[in-house]
Amino acid sequence: MQVTPVFAACLLLAILFVGPTGAQCPANSEFTSDAPCDSICGVPCDFKGVHNICICMDGYLKDPKTQQCVRQNQCSIPEDIPVLRQMPAFSFACFV
Repeated sequence: MQVTPVFAACLLLAILFVGPTGAQCPANSEFTSDAPCDSICGVPCDFKGVHNICICMDGYLKDPKTQQCVRQNQCSIPEDIPVLRQMPAFSFACFV
């Protein structure tokens, strides 16, 4: 029957284009389909958005030298650069 090879080919193509549902992320990071930014030691969030990548879990920041997610006190950046522990909050202060 001709249907089985066609079905198998379509299934294979779908798997190749969609990819695995669970990405393999490094330690202390998790896969996200949408986030405001990747939290990097000493770099403010630009809120441009990141898509389909592994980002650091809450409480961790990506060290720019090692590209690993580390605790905030383990960031390998100079002392005079703030670690930027939290993303700045946006508010409409003029409407309050």
